[in-house]
Amino acid sequence: QVVDADSNLMLHPSLKNAVSERFGDVAKSVREAVVGLVGSFVVSCPGLANAFHTSFLPRLRDEGVSVKKRTVKIFRDILMTNPSYDGRASACVIMLQRAADPKEDDGVRDLIHELFTEMWLE
Repeated sequence: QVVDADSNLMLHPSLKNAVSERFGDVAKSVREAVVGLVGSFVVSCPGLANAFHTSFLPRLRDEGVSVKKRTVKIFRDILMTNPSYDGRASACVIMLQRAADPKEDDGVRDLIHELFTEMWLE
């Protein structure tokens, strides 16, 4: 994997742009895969999570439930391990909006509730 070989490689402009474009791919499976790939990168290199923040945020509103669930899990890992993460407030606001939406999938809402319970009460 790219992350294992050289984490700085993910920040190379051409690679970062190519990967970031896949966040908006028409195929849900591609969006889910790129969230997983980049998620493992930002979790293993917490100081670099800000580089992909603007790519991750829209995935919290993705039409694919599996994409949203994976994104919430990545944000959970980032928020729990990286207290200096600059995108903390904006990510939390969107997740709270998703949790408050009665049309949101119950599984997504449950993950978000678990995240905030863990952040605030544990």
